[in-house]
Amino acid sequence: TALPFVATLAVAPLLPLDALAGPSSRRAALVLVLGVAIAVTSIPVIARIFHDLELLGTRFARLVLAVAVVEDVALWVVLAIALTLARAGPAPGIEVARSLALTVAFVAAAATVLPIVVRRRVPGLRAALLEKAPLAWPVLVLAATAGAARRSGVGLV
Repeated sequence: TALPFVATLAVAPLLPLDALAGPSSRRAALVLVLGVAIAVTSIPVIARIFHDLELLGTRFARLVLAVAVVEDVALWVVLAIALTLARAGPAPGIEVARSLALTVAFVAAAATVLPIVVRRRVPGLRAALLEKAPLAWPVLVLAATAGAARRSGVGLV
């Protein structure tokens, strides 16, 4: 992930990207979005490959998928920075710092507090959904987390 991202940042000055910069005309934001697009991993594809090779339950597969998730979360943070840069006024530094702090705080809370709250508040619902409709539980948690992110100002639009 790092190599394609850094390579994109290195090559970007040579590319004619000005016409793609949008109304904000912030080339830095465009270059960051391009870097994210080049570097992002495809977790479903990786998981499917491990499944097809019957390696999905192995420690190696869990490690690779965990690293891919961490890398993608880092790229989401970079994307949040890029979008804040594109929307920011004449002095974007404060807005970028605020957006970055909010995004990191939300991800940290979602990774630490959310599992505790879910275990304590909805154990029956979780068990019932996992038993009757295994995909319903992760989709419900994902939708609730996305809604919370949107309400707290962490989002892409």
